[in-house]
Amino acid sequence: MSFDPSKYTKKQTTGLTRYVAGEVYLVDDKCLTYPDQRARKPHDTDRRVIVLQDESASAYEKLKTLLVAPCSASWGAGPFDFDFGETLPNGFTKSPTVFVSLVQPILKADLRRREGTLLPEELDPLMALVAQLFGWASPLKI
Repeated sequence: MSFDPSKYTKKQTTGLTRYVAGEVYLVDDKCLTYPDQRARKPHDTDRRVIVLQDESASAYEKLKTLLVAPCSASWGAGPFDFDFGETLPNGFTKSPTVFVSLVQPILKADLRRREGTLLPEELDPLMALVAQLFGWASPLKI
């Protein structure tokens, strides 16, 4: 499966915010769920997330949520998580691990500030991993 980043460009819409796959936002860490860490204490600072929905799905006014993947600069990658390694992607101040295994809906209203947008070459392998997680592509050897 090949991801086509050319269709993920922001379109102007009067009065409606459209979100694009690959955008990096800050959210209150309390808005995110980590089922494998129920006793986890949320950070006092915001956490970066990456939007995984394309702008056509996010444009519906009645749809109040978006699918995102939380990120961390201090936790390592597990199965179905994406580690940027030494790469510093657009919108980050430290190289992150993207928790694809923790893809989750978040209220659009909880997105605080856009920090940047991943470049196509940064987003492509991440979206390929999302496709594998959901069984839409051949599985990786993990």
